[in-house]
Amino acid sequence: SFFVGSILFACIVRCLAMASLCILSFMNVSLAGSDTSDSYAATPVTKDASFYAKAIEVLFNIGDFVTVSTYLSLVVVWVETFQHSRRHHYSEARSRRNWMIAFLVFNATLYAG
Repeated sequence: SFFVGSILFACIVRCLAMASLCILSFMNVSLAGSDTSDSYAATPVTKDASFYAKAIEVLFNIGDFVTVSTYLSLVVVWVETFQHSRRHHYSEARSRRNWMIAFLVFNATLYAG
């Protein structure tokens, strides 16, 4: 089913994220740069440190975002099923269009923020 596949995909993404962090750690890419003295404020931000900070943010959050999107799609399917079984007088195409627009706006906001 779609739900099980999405959760499995989220688990795979999370495992790949942790493997990527291990590889970055093995390559000695650190957030503090090459200087390990106490003057952290005076240490310039290197290109590697900037990349590492961005990679950490993306790798830690992508699995959570996929999981939230999956559960939201499950809620949308449940609401459509409920409305279809209870209310036979509404426009199903218009309702689906509204739910899909709301789903896409939510996901765009989630992934952009």
